[in-house]
Amino acid sequence: GFISLVGVAWTIKDGKRQEAESRRLEKIPYFQATFEDWIVKDKRESGLPEMWINITKSQDNREATFGKSLKIANIGLGMATDIKCIWKTAETNESKTLPISILKCEDVYSFNIIGTAMLPDENSYPSKGSLIFIYKDLLGNQYNQTLNISFEIHRNYVTVISYDMEAPTHIEKI
Repeated sequence: GFISLVGVAWTIKDGKRQEAESRRLEKIPYFQATFEDWIVKDKRESGLPEMWINITKSQDNREATFGKSLKIANIGLGMATDIKCIWKTAETNESKTLPISILKCEDVYSFNIIGTAMLPDENSYPSKGSLIFIYKDLLGNQYNQTLNISFEIHRNYVTVISYDMEAPTHIEKI
């Protein structure tokens, strides 16, 4: 009798867990990112960039730069709220303020980024960084989604060689 009672309780608990997981998956936001040309002042409110990032740090303030627009689209099934961001390289781990805190389904937001890197001595050199988006869905579940970016640092400029957006990772509550 006792074993049957435990089995029934286990089945009920597992059913509730599966139901909660189904609700979570029905509301999951999913970001897609693309780099585009700089958004000129005529097409936005300010002439200043919304985000500055250091790709590699320069000791003598001699730096190569790049300026791009980053377009973030929510292609998922639910709204993303409380959006935050971390810029991470081998040298740094910095919290960044994003110009948006909510991104509805099928909404797109573009903002300008300026990046700086230490000038190469002679030849260009590669570098990598990750922009980690941290957000919640409407049910309060938290996710991390990482945009990995590869750069080539030249004497006078920086180019984005490649980038890829990983799938969202659900952060379990402890």
